[in-house]
Amino acid sequence: MMFIALGAILFIVLLLVFTASLKIGWGVFIRSQCFIDTNAKEIALTFDDGPHPEHTPKLLDLLKEKEIQAAFFVIGEQAEKYPEIIKRVIAEGHILGIHSFYHKPSFTICSRQAVIDDLTRCRNTIEEISQTKVSLFRPPFGVTNPNIAAAVKFLKMTSVGWSIRSFDTTGKNESRILKRIAKSLFPGAIVLLHDRLPECASLVGKLLVLLDERGYKVVRL
Repeated sequence: MMFIALGAILFIVLLLVFTASLKIGWGVFIRSQCFIDTNAKEIALTFDDGPHPEHTPKLLDLLKEKEIQAAFFVIGEQAEKYPEIIKRVIAEGHILGIHSFYHKPSFTICSRQAVIDDLTRCRNTIEEISQTKVSLFRPPFGVTNPNIAAAVKFLKMTSVGWSIRSFDTTGKNESRILKRIAKSLFPGAIVLLHDRLPECASLVGKLLVLLDERGYKVVRL
């Protein structure tokens, strides 16, 4: 009977640890910035997984036209392929953060040193291309754990999460994604989007209209 009870307790603990690793906003392993400090109707837009050679420039065109600045959490491998887009992101006043070098699922089970090596390579790549210092990191898939937390602390970086996950990668139509975001809006929210998607610029254009109708302003992270 005791072994059954201990097994049940162990299962619950493991389940809680697993769940905590997927909930970046809980801050169990590392504190992440998941909102901006404001009481005004202001939000920040953030984009992951770029740069994409076609879709990111279209998004940048829109943001430039609307005079909006966002944060881009880029993949090192993609940055090496498309350095001119990285330079444009900085030139147009946006913020750069890193999102790992390869963005592979195996990142979540890497050792502390492997995470340090990956993030160092990614940061060095982005800094060399952009000629700016990079201190922000968004964990791939939003997963945190003790090894990732230790690496971020060692590298003196800041982990950035989100308040509103758009789920734009699920393939749902724009209206459903916009409804999800609209239901979750609050002053200081950080919205997660992906600039690698072909519909990103179109979605963001409609989101900006929605935000304007609700009296929200987009500000830098």
